[in-house]
Amino acid sequence: AQTADPAAPLGRGWVLERCAFLENGLDTDDHSCIYAYGNDVAVTGCSFANQEPFSLTGVNTAYEVHGSRQTIRDCSFANMLRGIWVASNYSTVTQGTLIEGNRFGTLFYGVDFFHDRAQARDIVDTTISNNRFQLDDSRIAALPRLDLKAAVQVASEYAQRRIRISGNTIAKTGHAV
Repeated sequence: AQTADPAAPLGRGWVLERCAFLENGLDTDDHSCIYAYGNDVAVTGCSFANQEPFSLTGVNTAYEVHGSRQTIRDCSFANMLRGIWVASNYSTVTQGTLIEGNRFGTLFYGVDFFHDRAQARDIVDTTISNNRFQLDDSRIAALPRLDLKAAVQVASEYAQRRIRISGNTIAKTGHAV
C-alpha cells in the first residue's frame, strides 16, 4: 500500500507471521519488500534476505513503517541497504512503533527515520529494543553513497519525538569507508 494522497485512509489490522521475502528487488535500486501504509500492523518471525549484498540493485529497505501501532518483532534482515524505515504519512501521526528482538545484517542502517516534508505528520513514540545489529561491508565494492553506517539513524529534515533505544547490540565488520 502506498500513496501520497492525504485523503487516502490507512489500512488497518495487518498480520504477517513467518513470511520469507527472498531475492527481492534485483531489477531496481529502490525496492521495499513491505510499504506498511497502515495502522495496527504486526510482523513477527519474518525473514528478509538476498543472497548477495545490495550493490546498485536489490532490497533498499526491507520494511517501511507509515502508520501507528506497528510492531516488528523477531525478524531477520540480511544483505539489504536498510532494514527498517520509520516514516511519516500525510493523514495521521506515526506513533507507537515497536521494533524488538530483530537481527539486522544490513550494509548501511538497521533502523532509519524518514520525515522529509513539512506537510507530512509527526513520528512519535518509537521503541527500538533488544535487537542485534551486524553491519557488514566486507563483501561489497565501495558504493558511492555508502559513507555512513549506523545501527539507528535519526537525522531526517523534520524532527521525531520520544524515541527509546535500549538493550541493543551492534558489531561492524569490513573496512569500506
